[in-house]
Amino acid sequence: FSLAGNDFKAGFDGTIADTPQGAAAKGKVSLETADIEPWLMTTGVGLPGMGTGMSTSLAADADYGNGLLVLSGLSGAVNEAAVSGDVNVDIKEGLPHLAGALSLDELDLDPMAVMLFGDQAFLVNDGAWPTAPFSQKSSLPFTADLDLTAASLAAGPLATAYDAALSLQLDQEGIRVSDLKAKFLGGELSGLFELKN
Repeated sequence: FSLAGNDFKAGFDGTIADTPQGAAAKGKVSLETADIEPWLMTTGVGLPGMGTGMSTSLAADADYGNGLLVLSGLSGAVNEAAVSGDVNVDIKEGLPHLAGALSLDELDLDPMAVMLFGDQAFLVNDGAWPTAPFSQKSSLPFTADLDLTAASLAAGPLATAYDAALSLQLDQEGIRVSDLKAKFLGGELSGLFELKN
């Protein structure tokens, strides 16, 4: 199976079966697009900073059954930043839930915070602390429980750490980072933190 459009190509090479538990599929999946943002918007997914383009090239071995999608040997790049690992995807509380381990070239926590607290909550006026209230509802398009390694870990424009390893939990209430270890300002950074709305 393949689907192609303007600067877009998605493919599945494998088998699909109808089982007593429902549909099942196993094979290789791939996605390559010069800009995935229009496709995300078509499905109702919005991310902070959309409109600047997001090139995506990913491939994995996929196994789907009983409502669980297992992506093994995931590899590729998002905005030319390498991504690899193994991820399980299922639905929890009406949203896709990602679990597993990923290795990333870069990870910025800022977009996650914006989705939790709202765009206005981070707008600074003349260097003063933002006065806008937090949004009443999170706009997260997914939840996650992931073990991550990242060559660079950014907190928006505030700080960047390097060679980071951490456990990330993301849900409608907040972001939880634990087992954080990274290189920061010539030293070592370790610890945990939580942002909650």
